[in-house]
Amino acid sequence: MSDGASIILSNVLEGYLPFVRTLDPPSRRIWDLACARTSSLAVSWCGDEKLVVTPQALDPDFVTDVARVIGAGHVECVTPSHTGESLSHAVLHDELVLDTIRSNLRRGATLRAWSWTREVCALRDLLAAEVGNFESESPPGSSHWSAAYLDSKSGFRDSAVRDAARQTVLNPPFGWICSDLETAIDTVYSWNACGLGAVVKADKGAGGVGTVVLPPTTPRQRIGALLTVAARICRPLARGPLVIEELVRCGNQPPTTVSVFAVTNIRGETVVHGHSRFAASEGGRYLGAIVGRDALESPIRERLDAIANVAGRIATELGYVGPFGVDGLVDGGDQVRCIELNARRTLATHLYDVGASLAGPAWQNIIALASADRIELGKHCESYGQLREQLAPSWYPIAGAQRGVFVASMDPPSSMGLREVGLVAIGEESRDASDLLRAAHRALGADIAPALDRTFPSRLRI
Repeated sequence: MSDGASIILSNVLEGYLPFVRTLDPPSRRIWDLACARTSSLAVSWCGDEKLVVTPQALDPDFVTDVARVIGAGHVECVTPSHTGESLSHAVLHDELVLDTIRSNLRRGATLRAWSWTREVCALRDLLAAEVGNFESESPPGSSHWSAAYLDSKSGFRDSAVRDAARQTVLNPPFGWICSDLETAIDTVYSWNACGLGAVVKADKGAGGVGTVVLPPTTPRQRIGALLTVAARICRPLARGPLVIEELVRCGNQPPTTVSVFAVTNIRGETVVHGHSRFAASEGGRYLGAIVGRDALESPIRERLDAIANVAGRIATELGYVGPFGVDGLVDGGDQVRCIELNARRTLATHLYDVGASLAGPAWQNIIALASADRIELGKHCESYGQLREQLAPSWYPIAGAQRGVFVASMDPPSSMGLREVGLVAIGEESRDASDLLRAAHRALGADIAPALDRTFPSRLRI
């Protein structure tokens, strides 16, 4: 690979280890498979020339198709011979993969990762000692502890309200951090008596697990029992600390969830890559992220840009350099209320790279993309080839136009066949992209996970 290429460590499971190690065995198995599927999104990231390191081998036809859609000149995928919880640790013990990475770094490639964990920072520093200076999305000296701090619910809330100027821009919901479940229950009792709804969050929760939503209509006598049951299912809720926030509403409807993805660099600059909103179908089933043309109104985009710049300053002050996303809710007054920061890549990251590859820097004004990251297949697929055949009528590009669907992520190959996949639809505007995604769901006989429970049955919404 040449100067300007990327080496991408798709260490998704490694990034979630502090959380997944708290899960019961059935939930852990579900999460491990979801992380393996998410790891395949790395083929869509970061330009048209890349070396992708994944924990499981990817189907070569899948890699070829994604490369064709995004116009990638060269995509090489490698997998360590033995991969456990940590992809970085597996790379360190696979001399063949290490040699491939070293040779590409010497030719000017940039090192990137899903999450800049302690393990991947140790790998980065070892490579720097062996190869010398090289480009890295999170260079030596960037602090992995700050990524873990910002990624926690309490760490972001503490940073967001530390001074008035930050709080005005980030505009987090009213709330605070408490030490244990008993204090949380007492707080929710008090809010409920005042007619307020509450959201209780485990500090290290992820993917909706560890979040309990309690509307103001929740019977007061049930609050303690509901939170106690939730804590039995999700151990981080029982341990504390916990974050309690007001329930943000938009009239009688749930608020729109929005997100901005950006990267901070060593010079302290924040570069915004894109904005997204998350949507459900008419039946309330989870649809996914929508980005690009007419996905968000200009005022919301501008507020998200301001939010990204403030969050980027917070991150660099703490010593973190690299990718991050900020999630927010749009309330009834069209104000964006920031609810969390993810100091890593997120599930919408690949959409920004796909959009830029297809339509250039101004892609958000030209095309729209819709994605669903977890589609439970209703028709049995033994292989990627069968999956592609079922999607043939809507396969990108339709009649040579910049419209259609492609598979962006999938379960690792197994004798059981494919059970869940992630799709991306490309359209002229957001409605067009959403309609193409719905048509693909129908073609697959797919079951879309519920809008508020798309990862685990252990997320409770009352």
